[in-house]
Amino acid sequence: MYVETGRFVEPPLRIQFFADGPDMPSSEFVQVIRTHGKTLERQPGIQINHAIEPEDGVSGLFEIVFWGGQIKTYASVGAD
Repeated sequence: MYVETGRFVEPPLRIQFFADGPDMPSSEFVQVIRTHGKTLERQPGIQINHAIEPEDGVSGLFEIVFWGGQIKTYASVGAD
């Protein structure tokens, strides 16, 4: 988040993490990232696919991929 926007996630926003589930790649969550998102890569080993809410520039959905897809995790940033 900070790398692109220069802003930290601060209250009232919070980060929620989601484990990689068998239905996650076909979920609406991931489809929003694929349709409206961008990719940030820090090679070797880290790729962050994300869709940021334009209204506040911080809230959004994230897919974090390590080592070419060996490990994936998902997160969202938003208000409670």
